[in-house]
Amino acid sequence: MCSIISINESKDKEAFDFLIKSGKKRLLSNNILGAYSEFNLAYNIKPKDKELNELLIETLSILCDKKESHCEELDILLNARY
Repeated sequence: MCSIISINESKDKEAFDFLIKSGKKRLLSNNILGAYSEFNLAYNIKPKDKELNELLIETLSILCDKKESHCEELDILLNARY
């Protein structure tokens, strides 16, 4: 049982790290919606990760400001932090 849990945790960490790296690449290449998609998937794995939440806020702020979309998600995330 312990080995199954540690395998799952290892796979979650691997997936989380991949999604963060991919999201950052997309953000840097100005693929904001793609970055949000990757960060949102990572959020399902580790919703309390500080760096991830900062990246989500940055990404959602851009989407809300420039595309006038995802503003509600941004408000929810900002209000959840406090």
